[in-house]
Amino acid sequence: MREKRDLPSMAADEAAVKARFYAESAIDVVRYRLDNNASWRSTAVNDAWTSAEIVGEAELRYKLVDEGDANLANDPMDPVRLTAKATVGNVVRIYGIYLESEEPQNLL
Repeated sequence: MREKRDLPSMAADEAAVKARFYAESAIDVVRYRLDNNASWRSTAVNDAWTSAEIVGEAELRYKLVDEGDANLANDPMDPVRLTAKATVGNVVRIYGIYLESEEPQNLL
């Protein structure tokens, strides 16, 4: 038996795949930006979505959350949750990771 699917369903499936790809990619891009910006903790706003960035067919936003004390700037060793949101058409995908700072090495 062949499966018959309507076009709106196929379009929604395609949008879901694209949204997942964009959300996962946004995580990688933001991690790269953080790694290359030593002052990000003092400029980022805790638990607030960024302005939308349009990339390809997606609208991307992200937020950083210091779950310990809600202050990104007070301690560079505090872990941070990075959450990325991608919207493609009517489909939204949200992915998050937990970032922990590495302890500085004592070279003495």
